Order: sequence, then C-alpha cells, then structure tokens
Amino acid sequence: METTIRRSRLAFTPKTAWGLADQALASATSIALTVVVAREVDIVALGAFAIANTLYMIILSFSRTVVSEPLLVRFSHVSEGEHRRGTRQSTGLALLIGVGGGVLLLAARPLYGGPVAEAVVPLAIFLPGLLLKDAWRFAFIAADRPGQAIVNDLVWAVGQVAGVGWVVASGRPTLSGLVTAWAASAAVAALVGSAQARLLPAPLKARGWIVSHRDLLPAYLVEFLARIGGRNLALLAIGGVNGLPALGAIRAAEVVYGPLNVVLQAGNLVAIPQAVGALKRSAATLRATVTAQSAALTVMAACYAVLTLILPDGLGRALLGGSWDQARAVLLPTALIYTGVAAMTGAVVGLRALGDNRRSPAVRLLLVPLTIGCGVAGGQLYGAVGAVAGLGLANLAGAALWIWQFRSALRPPTDQSPEETRWNSSNTGDGIAGSSFRSPPSR
Repeated sequence: METTIRRSRLAFTPKTAWGLADQALASATSIALTVVVAREVDIVALGAFAIANTLYMIILSFSRTVVSEPLLVRFSHVSEGEHRRGTRQSTGLALLIGVGGGVLLLAARPLYGGPVAEAVVPLAIFLPGLLLKDAWRFAFIAADRPGQAIVNDLVWAVGQVAGVGWVVASGRPTLSGLVTAWAASAAVAALVGSAQARLLPAPLKARGWIVSHRDLLPAYLVEFLARIGGRNLALLAIGGVNGLPALGAIRAAEVVYGPLNVVLQAGNLVAIPQAVGALKRSAATLRATVTAQSAALTVMAACYAVLTLILPDGLGRALLGGSWDQARAVLLPTALIYTGVAAMTGAVVGLRALGDNRRSPAVRLLLVPLTIGCGVAGGQLYGAVGAVAGLGLANLAGAALWIWQFRSALRPPTDQSPEETRWNSSNTGDGIAGSSFRSPPSR
C-alpha cells in the first residue's frame, strides 16, 4: 500500500508536463496564424478563414477519434514491436481520412466558391499532411517520447514562420497564400515525423485497424457526434433566442480562452497513456492519477480565468477590436465552461483507460439536452451572460456526472461471488471487476 501511495503522489509526471507543453506549442502556432490572418485580410476573408478552420477542426476531431484515441488506449506501455505495428496502421488510416476528406472538400467547391474556396481549396489539398502530422504527435506520446512530439511541432512552427512570413513580406498577402503556407509546413512536419519514427504509414492496413478496434470505435463515434452536435445545436438555439449579438459575444470570449481550450481538449489524449500505465499497476494508482490530472488542469483553468478578468482593455481591444466589450461581459461565466471541462478530464481519461464503452457514450448523450436546455434557459432570463452561465453550469453538472460514472466503473459488480471479488482485487489492486480494458490484440 505504501508503494502505491508513493507512486500515486508522483502520478502527474514531468512527461505529462512535456505532453501539455507540446499541446501549448501547437495551440500557440494556431492562434498566431489566426492573428496574422485577422491583420492581413478583410473581414469577409476572415470569416471565410473561420469556416475553413471549423471544417478542419471537425475532420481533425474525427481523425483523432478513430486513429489517435484507440492508439493511446491500446498501444501505450506495450512492446516496441507492437507499438510500431499499431503506429503504421493508425497513421495509414489518418492518411486515408485526409485523402477522403480532401476529396470531399474539393467536390463541394461549387457549393461555396468565392473567398471560402480560397481558404478551403489549399486546406483540402494539404489535408492528408495535416492529419498525418497530428497522428505522429500522438504516436510519439503513446510511445512515451513526448520530446519527439515537441520537436515535430517545432518543425511545423518554424515552417509556418518561414512560409507565412514570406507571404506577408511579399506585400500582397492573400488568404489562399496564408493557408497554403500553414498547411504545407504541416506536410513537411509529417515527413519529418516519419523520419523521426523510422516508419512509413501503411494505408493498405487501415482496414485491419478498424477491424481490430471495432469494439471501441462505435462508442467513440457516438461520443464524437454528441460533442459536435450538442455544441452546435446549443449555439443555434441560443442564437434563435438571443440573436446574433449573443453568438458574437460567445465567439469573442472563446478567442480569449483559445489557448486554454486547445490544451484542455488535447489534455484528454495526452493523459491517456499515463492512465493506462497507472491501471496496469493498480486501480488505486489509476484513481490517484486521474484525480491529479483533473486537479492540475482545474488549477490551470482557474489561473487562466483570473488572467482574462484582469486583462487590460487596451490588450483586449488589440486582440478583438470592437468585439472586446461584448466579450468582456461574458468572460466570467465562460470561466465556468472551461472549469467544468478541466474537472471532468480525469474521469473521461479514467474511463478510456478502463476501456469502458458503455458509460462514456451515455454521459455524452445525456449532456446534449442538458447543455441545450441550460443555455436556452439562461439566455431567456439574462441574455448573453445568462446563456454562457447556463452552458457553464451544464458543464459543471456534466463533470459531476463523469466523476460519478468513473467511480461506479471502479466498483466490483454486486453479483460477483466473494471468491471472484477477492481474485479481481488481487489482480487490480483495488477490485476492478469486469473491466473491459485489454492488451492490444495480436495481429
């Protein structure tokens, strides 16, 4: 017991910090691109860039759902040979998703055209490189080599600085040129990632990846659809009740919280390998590990919220221009949203490590009507501030629900015999009976 406690106290390791630092670097380059685009193009082109970026984030989230999450769950803390096989298959699937997504975006070009096409076409062309580069990052994290992930992100950052800087220095920067420089530098980083791993993606083996993880993927996809659909439906409902100014205020506040949001969203993935390793030691270590993860991220969210509240008006207007006043009004309730995300991270990661495919989708689906209802009710009562506060309260309630489900998953089933309970307790360190966690299947 003493050994377990000592390990638990060290659950939030320096390598986890390196993983979060990698995500911070990635978010910094993304935000820097948005700032450059906002300064160099007109408002119409900026709106077109926002559409292209939204499409990219949806496709990226889908790729992470079917590629990176199963890799982190099944191929962390395994032999090098097993990890290499899984990495070749997963990166091959990421490449195929990029090709398929790019083809769809190009095929839909007649539907948007104009400035949107100027941003979406280069995104579509370089989408395979963008998704492959992201897949390499999480492959390195699963291999417990976050330093290589940071090096790869530095390659992308340097490429962006050189490419975007050249476009700006040309004197006539265009939206197409800026997006091309950003996306092409990701393709370069993807090639460097292959050299770092000394592996080539195996697109022809992507089907084997899907078959091997068919027990995980349906539940993961349900969660993906619930995340994407729930958020967008809530915003549409709030817009219908409170109008476009309320949505503008919410979007402006999200820009202020952008760096924190990227770190929190990626924190789920970064923390999974550590949780998987903790479960292999004992359930008590897993519980302590995910508690430490949530606590650290919650403290980070609280500190970031304080910084936003004391942000000078001059800096706020430099960042958001005339939208700063609207954003400032909802910064405090927006803090509730991100505090809830931080608080639930440990439980979400814990259920991933346990391989629980039943509780996580159920929680996601329950949160959809809760989020919509709280957001709309708050908006009807107190306008934009109330709408954001409602979304924040829904997130806090969701965090409590996630934590309850994780703790329930740690309890042994009540229908076990005393002999079965003792056997499971001796094998997990704290009595996780019936966990669906398993080692990677042989291929």
